[in-house]
Amino acid sequence: MSSRNRRRDGGHRGGDRGQATVLGAVLVLGMVITGTALVVTLGATALTDTQSTSELERAENSMTLFNTRTSMVALGNSPSQSVSFGNGGGKIESLPDSGWMRVTHNDFNGSDDEVMFNKTLGAVVYRNDDTEIAYQGGGVWRKSDSGHGLMVSPPEFHYRGATLTLPIVRVASKDSGSGGVTATISRDSETRRVFPNETGPTTGTPEIGAPYNGTDSPYENPVANGTVNVTVQSRYYQGWADYFRQRTEGNVKEFPSDNRVRVTLVSLAGSVGEFEMPAVGNSVPVRGLGDDHPLNTYEISLQPDPHYNNMHWSMYADNGNEQFELHFYSSGQCTGSGYNGDIDMSIYYYNTSGSVNIHEEWQNTSVNVENNDDFDLNCSTGELSVDLLSDTTMYMGNISLTGSDNKWMFGPEIKDRGVANETQSFTFHNYTTTPQIDHGNYETNDPEELGFLINHYFDLLGPQFDLTVTDGPGGSSRVDEDASSGELDFDTASGAEYITFLHVTENEVNVTFD
Repeated sequence: MSSRNRRRDGGHRGGDRGQATVLGAVLVLGMVITGTALVVTLGATALTDTQSTSELERAENSMTLFNTRTSMVALGNSPSQSVSFGNGGGKIESLPDSGWMRVTHNDFNGSDDEVMFNKTLGAVVYRNDDTEIAYQGGGVWRKSDSGHGLMVSPPEFHYRGATLTLPIVRVASKDSGSGGVTATISRDSETRRVFPNETGPTTGTPEIGAPYNGTDSPYENPVANGTVNVTVQSRYYQGWADYFRQRTEGNVKEFPSDNRVRVTLVSLAGSVGEFEMPAVGNSVPVRGLGDDHPLNTYEISLQPDPHYNNMHWSMYADNGNEQFELHFYSSGQCTGSGYNGDIDMSIYYYNTSGSVNIHEEWQNTSVNVENNDDFDLNCSTGELSVDLLSDTTMYMGNISLTGSDNKWMFGPEIKDRGVANETQSFTFHNYTTTPQIDHGNYETNDPEELGFLINHYFDLLGPQFDLTVTDGPGGSSRVDEDASSGELDFDTASGAEYITFLHVTENEVNVTFD
């Protein structure tokens, strides 16, 4: 190959290197430009996200302050308060029709329900992108369009020691603003007492407010019978539900299809105390009975009609799968020398609610009222007084039915079932006395104190049941219930699912933005 050709070839390779240098510079410049654009884009996105987060945090802090100052206006003595929401973005609105609350006393008379309050709550809502911070019902809530409603600060729902205090704060005005605004809170009306209360609205179907529908009974404490339900419909119902679960042990049920939650608290009216004996077929309601043998006093005073001879008289409870009967029979009457017979007393208990049926029967056929201070029969007045928490001895075994089966509430069941002669056990109910006594197992004819048995079976029947009176069939009555009485005192149940006292008020505020 000639030198000319070699030079020509060499010159060609040098041109390639020059082009490659230029191409490399272009690629580097392109990468720099692309990288710069990417950094600018990502930085702008991060800056936007940071700015949005910062605005939401400021809004959350401002809404928490708004909550505090709204309470000062609605529940305090301040006529008005103001809160600045800074210079951020987003939109803020007061919405009087956002959400509602309903307070109901279910089964207030054993069967009917009473709507005590049912109105809108309203809300003040700050929105930024897909997230909102809201004030509603005295609480602050946070929610994204697809997220779970979260509580930022708790609502005005205060539960302590079976007392529910519920100052309902309602937003009554409609207004809006954006950017940096100042919210002004002012009272819309005076506080209205909902419960307790003697009188209230007289219009509406059904009537909402005191007195109880169809009665002249005012709303008064302690709350007796049934349950109290608080229902909230809200975009933030999940946050309300979380708070109800934290604050109470009531039954909390969510209804996601309409953004609703309900908490149910069982009424706990306390001990019965002294009572007039109910007529035959009527009952003494026992509500909120405590655990661990809670009875302190259980006494009855019976008046004859006209005498006790051939008396069949019971107090019983029938809870469907649980039956209890406390039965008295008398074979004697008062004479010039006193009462000439004995009292026959029986206890029957049957329970099918567990995996094994429980069936126990106890009887003492010869309680002598002349030498038993806990059974006092005064022949001058005819009054029979019985201390049912006494140490009178009862014996385990099949009850010997006196008279026909229909003179007992559960006579046919007692006759047909029969208690087996094998050992009976109380192990299904753990209870020990101090000093400890073994109440674990019993065989036929084993003794036990009347007071222990009554406490034991009431404990099993509780926390709520009805003690119903029966006085033999047809015209065989031997007790004048109108002249008879009793006393039942017990320790009430403890637990955050009960309610004894209820305090509800309605408080309205207006919110405007400048």
